[in-house]
Amino acid sequence: FCYTKAARCSLAATVALFLRTNRSRHWPAIHRCVHSDRKDCAIMELPKVVEILERIAPPSTAASWDNVGLLVEPSGSPVVKNVFLTNDLTLPVMDEAEQRNAQLIVSYHPPIFAPLRALRQSQWKERLVIRCLEKGIAVYSPHTAWDAVEGGANDWLASCLGSTSTTEPLTTDGAGRRLRLDPPVALEELATRLGTHVGASKVRLALAVRHTASSAVSRVSLCAGSGISVLRDEFDDAELVITGEMSHHDILDATQRGASVLLCEHAVSERGSLDRFAKLLSREAPDLTVIISQADTGPLQLV
Repeated sequence: FCYTKAARCSLAATVALFLRTNRSRHWPAIHRCVHSDRKDCAIMELPKVVEILERIAPPSTAASWDNVGLLVEPSGSPVVKNVFLTNDLTLPVMDEAEQRNAQLIVSYHPPIFAPLRALRQSQWKERLVIRCLEKGIAVYSPHTAWDAVEGGANDWLASCLGSTSTTEPLTTDGAGRRLRLDPPVALEELATRLGTHVGASKVRLALAVRHTASSAVSRVSLCAGSGISVLRDEFDDAELVITGEMSHHDILDATQRGASVLLCEHAVSERGSLDRFAKLLSREAPDLTVIISQADTGPLQLV
């Protein structure tokens, strides 16, 4: 260690020099902060955090069309202390992430989905990518990998409905859930439970041709977000389908084929699962500070 009176090296500089000169050795990915009044302050190298995120929601379980994983990687050797969770990365959310000194944003929906042909200040999504790179903030998206994994978004959405005798994915890649409620539950009661669970003052219910609000159902199929692609094949067998949003014509199709429909809005059906994600991440990486956005809200509101 360089700690002579003549050199006047600070402890911070000494530790930094030691880490640089011994980088090839197998040191842990977590390093205690030198300049902090917090005893629990620590930083973790970005690749190590990405490893943990991939364990929580393996990218291999994501839909083939999806864009999951590390989407924005700053130059250099990024380290992470504060992880910021959001359902959508918008301009207000980006402001909040910067204010909270985030080094990594985990955005459930991928902010880069369609291929980018340019990075321009005039386009809001491109401007977000530019800001992240300029500020040295990494961006990761789990999206449909978090939907599919056991305990993820779809299981969170299903957890409010009642006791189940069976629960299984709707597709081989894990999308959606097919439930058998035991005992059966009235549709109006399921609507109440769903609204309470997702924090919505109102949810939308479309009754199937032979159903009333008091009809008790047991066969339920659901998918967080916009689930029509996996729910359409369920209309003949399910008594109820639950998702965030569906088109008018898809709702007609479902109800005429015998399935009632419960809708609670797209992001509302997903956002609450971030609390589960945060707890899993904190358990896997207790040295990190995990923050859930307060500025993240859906674009629609009841008026």
